[in-house]
Amino acid sequence: MSKFENELKKGNFVISKCQKCKKVVWPVNDICDNCFSKVNWVAGSKLGKIIEYSKQKNNWFCLVETDDQIRMLGTLQSNIEPKIEQKVLLDECFFDKITHFMFKEI
Repeated sequence: MSKFENELKKGNFVISKCQKCKKVVWPVNDICDNCFSKVNWVAGSKLGKIIEYSKQKNNWFCLVETDDQIRMLGTLQSNIEPKIEQKVLLDECFFDKITHFMFKEI
């Protein structure tokens, strides 16, 4: 199990950042995909904006770009239709065979 998955199991959102070139490595990895150096594991930004969204039954799903400029899919806890560029907060994350990201409007 990776550091990323272990931290998600604890409810922590971490990302990998290159020790040498400082690039955020996403999807996460132990080695930088730019300069092949080792990475540090740091807390990822929980703030972001909606890039795309869709609805299935009563659930909203969205593609969010965080302030770290990484994109991830998740559910949006909202009863009203979201807007593109709307600010959101990563409210909950966990790992249960797959990653789960839940966002809320701010």
